[in-house]
Formats: sequence, structure tokens, C-alpha cells
Amino acid sequence: MASTEADRVSSNVSQEADNFNLIRRLTVLNARTDKQLFELVSAFLITLDSSRIIAVVETGPNEYETFRRLK
Repeated sequence: MASTEADRVSSNVSQEADNFNLIRRLTVLNARTDKQLFELVSAFLITLDSSRIIAVVETGPNEYETFRRLK
């Protein structure tokens, strides 16, 4: 299957973000109250599963910290 230019751009941007080369924003809201639970603005890699959010955040040159938060 041939990929479109949009697919290639999306893939490239995702790869740059996962390599800590882009600043991203993650905002988590309570779906019932619309209250903001937390916000993360940084270069980070994020993993989601059914019960938690795991973010590996670049805190300095070649320095990283892992944050875990229950959903």
C-alpha cells in the first residue's frame, strides 16, 4: 500500500516528538466535570493503557524522568 504525503508527514512528526525533538502539550480533563486534572508542556514520550498514563519527560540535556498517573 502506497503511503500518502500526509501519512509520511504524520509519521515524521510522531517520530520527532518521540525522539524528544518537539515540545508537546498534554491536558487531562475529568470527563464528568470538565475540570482540568493536569497539564504537561514539554518534550515527552507518552504511553497510555487502560488505567494509567506514563510520560517520560526530558528534564535536561540527556536527563529524563518517568511520571505515572492513574486515570
